[in-house]
Amino acid sequence: MLTNDLTENLLREVFDDVILRRTKQYAEYTMTYEGINYKKLFIEQLQVNRFRPMLLKQIKVNPNFRIPSFYLSEDTAYFGYVRWEKLMPGKIYKIWQSEKRKNGNSPLIQITSASTVSLWVNQNLKESVNPRWKTNTSDAASD
Repeated sequence: MLTNDLTENLLREVFDDVILRRTKQYAEYTMTYEGINYKKLFIEQLQVNRFRPMLLKQIKVNPNFRIPSFYLSEDTAYFGYVRWEKLMPGKIYKIWQSEKRKNGNSPLIQITSASTVSLWVNQNLKESVNPRWKTNTSDAASD
């Protein structure tokens, strides 16, 4: 059994690797270790890395970009992106989708702008998406 300080320091390093995507598997992570829930520690590391809790409708992102972010359940952190999706011609919607997938490759979790669920986001980490996908001037963006 590791001492508390050693465990906490190791978990901070692991959580940083997850948050900053320095590990190959970052879609879903448990925040429980040896029967202890470390969600508070994970949140501290999110804050150290300039992530803040926000509602999807508060997050500013242009259609040709996405923002890496996390949804936290009681004991699991799910990684995903805030982005825009064209669901029907002429209409785009801002959504958050987990990178963790269900059978059939659909996202395990999807959050829309109507949700009151907080996501942990660092808006400075926005990433360009496929530059060939452009929104038509006739496309209407919906929050």
